Order: sequence, then structure tokens, then C-alpha cells
Amino acid sequence: MVVFLLLSAFILDHPRFLHAISGVKIVLDEIDHRALTDEPAMRADLGKRLGVEVIYYETKAFDYVNETALINVFFRNK
Repeated sequence: MVVFLLLSAFILDHPRFLHAISGVKIVLDEIDHRALTDEPAMRADLGKRLGVEVIYYETKAFDYVNETALINVFFRNK
């Protein structure tokens, strides 16, 4: 039973079988207001800026005075 659990954990953790998803917090110093309302456009913009495949993102805070946005981005390397 223990061997089965260890083998299963190895297979599920191996990068060849499942691609790992990473996360990063970024601060955008330029806010594209059009992209904020269009999720696919924002995902494409973040992917282009970071050079990764964006899986999901969360907008945590806006600062309209300084024109910045705090965003958590979850991605997979290309």
C-alpha cells in the first residue's frame, strides 16, 4: 500500500505528467481600462508582458491616483 502511494505521488508530481502552475504578484504601472473589462484581452496582455500562458488572474487593488494595479497572476510556462 505504501509503495502504491509513493508511486502515485511521484507520478502526479512529475512535471512530464502534470505541468506545474506558478503564481506571482505584480504591480502594473500602466492600466489599460479597456483590458480591465475584457478578461481575454487582459489575459493576453499579461501573457505577452510575462512571456507565459496565463491560467488565471485576480485583481487585488487599484490605485487610480498613481495609475497602478496589484494583480495576482497564475501561469504555466510555455
